Amino acid sequence: PGLVLLAFALVPAAGVAAQERSSPPAQDQDTTELVFQREVFTYPQFERRNPFEPLVGAGDGGPRFEELALLGIILSPQPPLSVALVATGVQFTERGG
Repeated sequence: PGLVLLAFALVPAAGVAAQERSSPPAQDQDTTELVFQREVFTYPQFERRNPFEPLVGAGDGGPRFEELALLGIILSPQPPLSVALVATGVQFTERGG
């Protein structure tokens, strides 16, 4: 019985010794410098439009609220036919809501 206990006591010690011997290999001191380059795309206007440009230009968003002077509203039982008259002389169709 004493010999069996001695055998079990030596097995874990042998496993620990094997782990200590298999240390990871030393890394090379030669390192490579990483260089990041930004990739830039251009889209020629004659072939197709740039998908990242807004469809509506900066000044093409329609009239600003401060620029409007309401002259009148023509209501219709059918909401898509209702019209707002503004001082600029332009008519804007009301879109329900």
